[in-house]
Amino acid sequence: MNERNRATSTEMERELSALRDLCVELDALSLEQHGLVGSEEAGAVESLPGVMERRQMVIERMEAVRARIGDASGAGGWGEVDGSERERARCGALLAEIAAIVEGVRTRDGGDRAELVKKRDEVTRELVALSRGRGAIGAYADAQRGNAEHGTERGAG
Repeated sequence: MNERNRATSTEMERELSALRDLCVELDALSLEQHGLVGSEEAGAVESLPGVMERRQMVIERMEAVRARIGDASGAGGWGEVDGSERERARCGALLAEIAAIVEGVRTRDGGDRAELVKKRDEVTRELVALSRGRGAIGAYADAQRGNAEHGTERGAG
């Protein structure tokens, strides 16, 4: 940024373009995640941690750009950005594009979160049913062993 700690519109536009590009990358990863969450293919869920790790790396890069933008705008905020109305309008258009991408990712992620909770609950129900089944089999086996020890098996009388 310039020596007055005020951003020129060119500097701001460059940073916002970088942020927009990162948002596009995040959107692509969000779409990949969405496909994995909705997939019934074996191994799809196991691929999620890798996608989420890549997303986190993009988010960290986005935070670095956001910090540079915050430093550039200084205490006066966006009013301190030097440049013509046309240049400031380009920055505004980039901000609108960034906001739209982020909103799309946020909405998609909310749906994915709900789908993952639903899948987790289904697995929990299946595990509970499996545990009950094992418990019933164990109880039956214990009863059979007890009957055998006391000579009271069916047909043994």
